[in-house]
Amino acid sequence: MDADSGSNADITFSLTKGNTDSDFTLDAVKGTILTAKTLDVERTASYNLEVTATDKGTPPKSAVISVVINIADVNDNSPVFAKSSYPVAIDEGTYSSKKVETVVATDSDSGVNGEVRYNITSGNSDKLFLINAVSGEITVTGTLDRETIASYDLTITATDRAVNVRSGTTHVLVTLNDINDNVPVFVEKSYAGTINENSLPSVNVNMPILVKATDADIGLNGIFTFSLSGTGSNNFAINNKTGVVQTSASVALDRETKDTYDLMLTATDTGRLASSIPFKITITDENDNNPTFDQASYATSIVENSTIGFSILAVTASDADSGVNAQIHYGLVSG
Repeated sequence: MDADSGSNADITFSLTKGNTDSDFTLDAVKGTILTAKTLDVERTASYNLEVTATDKGTPPKSAVISVVINIADVNDNSPVFAKSSYPVAIDEGTYSSKKVETVVATDSDSGVNGEVRYNITSGNSDKLFLINAVSGEITVTGTLDRETIASYDLTITATDRAVNVRSGTTHVLVTLNDINDNVPVFVEKSYAGTINENSLPSVNVNMPILVKATDADIGLNGIFTFSLSGTGSNNFAINNKTGVVQTSASVALDRETKDTYDLMLTATDTGRLASSIPFKITITDENDNNPTFDQASYATSIVENSTIGFSILAVTASDADSGVNAQIHYGLVSG
């Protein structure tokens, strides 16, 4: 308002400071300030404009006023994570609140529109993982077993606290490192084999089922070797990788001395975890024994004129072999 009259009271308005980006226009006659662009509080939160009012007198008179415009935030930004994915590797095992990772998301809005809260929205069906809704720290409580589930893909969602909620997501990819927590397991509950007595060294024991074992661990933890133990195990040698059993060079096998060997077959992994099962080896007979009479010589007498078929004497012999090798047939060879 100008107290003068006529042209001296005609006023025009202009923006003289604070509109460096030309975000506003000013009606020179009415003095109305208008937006010239879409305003973004995340770019400029407030403006300090200087408006000058000038009359048309001679000389012209003017007045200056400061106009402060604060931009109110609307929820037009979604939370954004620092990373699109977070790969993590931890050892399998049982834990109580072990930290896994901390995710971070930011929201360019202000106030509640920019406050972020975190949640695990998928990949956590067994509820082993927890997330702090405010800090984004992920912990694990419970047992992680790589042999059951080797990895987890957790979807983490960050939401703001506005009325019209906006959100963003990332993935935490948890890979479980193997620890040596499984013993080797034999495919069969026991094994058996046969071999002829007097076999030469390095002759394979005949086995209808080959020795086989598995280990649920991986890498070095899943590597195991075979060994034999028990009384008489020195008579045999086992390939510690294939499980093939052979005769050794230490002692010749004699069925008549020992016809079976009840041994233990053991599989041991690199961490010294082991399991054992029975392994029976039966020595089969070879015809390596002569029949033996129970007396060194026999003598008897018979009356003359005995009838044909009259029983004179019974001789007895035995054979240390077995089966057909021990069946004895008698005959007169001289005299």
